[in-house]
Amino acid sequence: MDFKEKQKYTAIIRNAIKKIKNPVLVKLCEKVFKDPRFFEAPASKSSSRHAHQSYDGGLLQHTAEVVSIVVKLCENKTVPLDADVAITAAIWHDVGKIFDYECVDTNTYNPTKHYGYVRHLSRSYGEFFSACKSLNRDENLDDATVLKISHAILGHHGRQEWGSPVEPDTKEAYAVHAADMLSAHKFNLHS
Repeated sequence: MDFKEKQKYTAIIRNAIKKIKNPVLVKLCEKVFKDPRFFEAPASKSSSRHAHQSYDGGLLQHTAEVVSIVVKLCENKTVPLDADVAITAAIWHDVGKIFDYECVDTNTYNPTKHYGYVRHLSRSYGEFFSACKSLNRDENLDDATVLKISHAILGHHGRQEWGSPVEPDTKEAYAVHAADMLSAHKFNLHS
């Protein structure tokens, strides 16, 4: 992925963060850009081994597409969504993929031991939950919001047989799942 593309996809995510009203959630989403494990890795990581966006920068592109689709769903207003929950979950949904694959040569990725034992859904939830626990005492994030975002992260594959430990049971979780599926199946709504 060249620098211009990286900037384009990064701008999509940064613009989505600006739509979040809760300042604590903004801080959690910005954490993705301040931690080099998260910010640098998606631009140099594949989103999968053989399926969607399986090339350098694929994870950043996929995340930007999912975020873009979720933002459009939130703006639609036909089905009212909690935009703070949906956008935050979309940003964090695949953070764990940076641990799932290692590059063996240009655009060739192999699964890591992490992929075999933990996989990205659980790790994405774990990283989000850890980020929540690292908040300062004066930064208040209610348990219900954390649970809704956690549920959307854990349910974004849509079905247990597709790797989700839970199936989407909220509008926001279903929106993240639908956006993930659209991006994975090459529907690009932000072009």
